[in-house]
Amino acid sequence: MNRRLVLVGGGGHARSLLAVLGDEVQVAGYADMHPCDGLDIPYLGTDTDCITLLDPAEYEVAVTLVSGPDCSMALRRKIIESYHGFSMPMIIAPTAMVAGCRIGPGVQLMHRTMVNAGADIGSYSIVNTGAIVEHDCRIGSNVFIGPGAVICGGVEIGDDCYIGANVTVRPGVRICAGAVIGLAAAVTKDITEPRTYVGIPARPL
Repeated sequence: MNRRLVLVGGGGHARSLLAVLGDEVQVAGYADMHPCDGLDIPYLGTDTDCITLLDPAEYEVAVTLVSGPDCSMALRRKIIESYHGFSMPMIIAPTAMVAGCRIGPGVQLMHRTMVNAGADIGSYSIVNTGAIVEHDCRIGSNVFIGPGAVICGGVEIGDDCYIGANVTVRPGVRICAGAVIGLAAAVTKDITEPRTYVGIPARPL
């Protein structure tokens, strides 16, 4: 990364991403609605301030906001689109294991993630700490896969999905765009409606 990096969002995921980046990346600061505690990097103002004042030739961005309060990924999608023209680099933790797969721009693979052969991770998605995406999976754009989740082989997940921590998805299952899968749920069959699903097996909330 030749440009200076701006984190978009000042919450917990921003702190986690800083730990992944280490000292090798020059982080200019972060954007948020207001200054946030726990970040030892400069506060650069709101998204509007950054979009207006920063030159995309000199800065690139990493969107660290994960989702809205209802786990919808629509807000994150809107923020990503508002930074049109800014480069969003792929960020892969040094402890992540990646083998023979395709990873799109803006993807963040956190510590101890595994993405196996033939998998395809769509742009701007996050695979969080310790999550596994097995062989031949197709993960859409702007998808969040929570810590410890296991996405078994041949799974397809549509755009803008939220997959909670410790979720397990059975091999070959398809999950439609916009679905939310709650903590530790087990998805054993296709999900075709963008609702919230919880439990073992996962059912609409």
